[in-house]
Amino acid sequence: RVLEEERFVQEAQLSAKLKHANIVTVYEAGLLEGRQFLAMELIEGQAFNDWRKAATFRDQVQVIRDVAQAVHHAHEQGILHRDIKPRNILMGPGNHSYVTDFGLAKSLGKNVSLSLTGSGAVVGTPAYMSPEQAQGLERVDWRTDIYSLGVILYECMTGRTPFTGESPIEILMKVVKDPVVPPL
Repeated sequence: RVLEEERFVQEAQLSAKLKHANIVTVYEAGLLEGRQFLAMELIEGQAFNDWRKAATFRDQVQVIRDVAQAVHHAHEQGILHRDIKPRNILMGPGNHSYVTDFGLAKSLGKNVSLSLTGSGAVVGTPAYMSPEQAQGLERVDWRTDIYSLGVILYECMTGRTPFTGESPIEILMKVVKDPVVPPL
């Protein structure tokens, strides 16, 4: 329970630092009557994975570009997302995209005290993880978010992620050991 509350505070603190048109704004966070709360921007729309079913490939690529700029902004602020995936991209009116859910975020600077997951811990969504992240390596950096964006682009091109499996462990093993099959 304490770790859950610490992660919640971490997400709120890191997210509140980010001011970008394509990142969901966090206004306030805390505890009220023993319950956690997070006051954030309301995005009326749907997750990218649902939205893209009716979108053109060109529109999907434009959204990925916008998300990449938002992620770059987070990196400039010293924040690594570590869970970039279609469900963490919200689509608002006018095809405007928003990156959300910085719950697994990690500070990129020398001060990694904001990271609540130590080396050896595997956190994220297996199909979108970089090989370094899938191995739980300490040297995970901004490139892991870029890799995840590449997985989303691959999925837009092919209709599937590069690695699939019957279980999260099987997917993680493929991410670490198998080469990516080029999209055809």
